[in-house]
Amino acid sequence: MLLPGERVRYNRWCAYEQKLDHRRSEQRFIREIIFGKRGANPSEEMIQRLKRF
Repeated sequence: MLLPGERVRYNRWCAYEQKLDHRRSEQRFIREIIFGKRGANPSEEMIQRLKRF
């Protein structure tokens, strides 16, 4: 359950090559599902995190 103002975001599908020992490698797909609020300015948030160190 999400809080008010939060939402679910889905990134694009990305292809990758799955290396398998017992058979041929396969092309598979993956994507990220993100829950919560999106930051106001991601680059600004990164700068603030770096300043803490």
